[in-house]
Amino acid sequence: MANKYWVGDGSDPRSNVSSNWSTTSGGTGGAGLSNYDTLIFDSGSTSPCDIVVQYTLYLSGIKVYDFDSTIRFRDDTFTTSNTTR
Repeated sequence: MANKYWVGDGSDPRSNVSSNWSTTSGGTGGAGLSNYDTLIFDSGSTSPCDIVVQYTLYLSGIKVYDFDSTIRFRDDTFTTSNTTR
């Protein structure tokens, strides 16, 4: 369970590409995603993001702060729950 920041390397906007995620805002990519991460979109990137999940991925949350771009949910079912873990 960790915070993962969208940095978007610019060549591929899909969320399932590990080089698009960092452990710090505006940091180096390569963090990838794992279950119970919190996805953060902030001013550390202006690259668009296509949320693509090809398997079940449980998230702790999605936070958006000063993100001046687009987040698209593509071809996937996005289900929310008020379950606390």
